[in-house]
Amino acid sequence: MGAKLALRHIININFSFKASKVDGVDGVAGKKSDLVPMLMEKDRRSKGFTLIELLVVVLILGILTSIALPAFLASVIASRKGVANTNSMELAKAVQSKALSGGSYDTTLADYVTDMGGQIPINPCTGTTTGYTISTSGSNSATVTANTGSNCGTWTPTSFSLLH
Repeated sequence: MGAKLALRHIININFSFKASKVDGVDGVAGKKSDLVPMLMEKDRRSKGFTLIELLVVVLILGILTSIALPAFLASVIASRKGVANTNSMELAKAVQSKALSGGSYDTTLADYVTDMGGQIPINPCTGTTTGYTISTSGSNSATVTANTGSNCGTWTPTSFSLLH
């Protein structure tokens, strides 16, 4: 209620100022009384948004989403690949450590559970803890690689070669 009163006061001051500048004719000053209720009526009617305004907002949000979503999904896939490579590097360190103390490389993932802190990390590209491959070439070299899986698209994981 106070805002309407303030608006009416501002309009009266504005029209009074204009009326006094126009030769002091009473006809101009008389029109302000017709215009003030009309402006106040318009204020009462415009309490919501029009359909066009809502459609424009939805359109803008759609455009922003179509620009941002591909970049977001690409960053998610890139981070999954990075985590898979980091996990396979940690697994390679455990394999190397066990080979140095035991004398040979073991290709069974389950044998490294204690060396990996109680569990083999999940490969985010496969969604499993068995998403890593340990392969040996003789008794003194091995390779640890993360499996590609279906959650990361097509990519070539980093292979960590180990020598005993």
